[in-house]
Amino acid sequence: MNHDQLRELLDLDLDLEALAGAPGPGALPAVEPVESLLAPAERARLHEHLAGCADCRQERESLRRVHAQLAATVVPPREGFSGEVMRALVPAPWEARAVAVWRWPFAMLLALGGLAAILLGGAAADLEPRAGSFDAFVALARLLESAALAGAGLLGASWQGLGSGLAQWLAASKTHLAGAGLLLLALNLLFLRLLRPSSRNAEARKSR
Repeated sequence: MNHDQLRELLDLDLDLEALAGAPGPGALPAVEPVESLLAPAERARLHEHLAGCADCRQERESLRRVHAQLAATVVPPREGFSGEVMRALVPAPWEARAVAVWRWPFAMLLALGGLAAILLGGAAADLEPRAGSFDAFVALARLLESAALAGAGLLGASWQGLGSGLAQWLAASKTHLAGAGLLLLALNLLFLRLLRPSSRNAEARKSR
């Protein structure tokens, strides 16, 4: 290995010192061991050459000063910069939504399911006033099953009868009417809540 080749290895040796956290100007914080930039035999030969070559030692000091100047020009990012970048990124369409996004819609859906069950139970009770709550749901399920088996005509008639019973139930009390209005309002809020992330992503794309 000639003199010029040893000089080429000098910069690699300084890089290895910086990665190892060696003391001196331009040294980087110590990191986990990395694959050596120089083979042990090459590094030993380089250090042996430096011991007897004043020119190469001078060049090494010059390179160390360059490393120190480069390290001094590194500008650390401001606090919170990484979080700002991550929040500005538009999620991919196939990216699963976080659990927190679905928490409130799921809770609202459960509440709406309970309210709908109460409303349908009241309507079914008006269709069969003497039947209990459980019997009313069973009768309603059988009615829908019979309608599906009988065909589209009977299905339409069954829904018409169910709608008539529901209309009578709503007209019987202002409380029933208020409950139905609350159900419709909650459904609209749930729909808007589910569309909200998509709207935010669309605005982020337009701003770009």
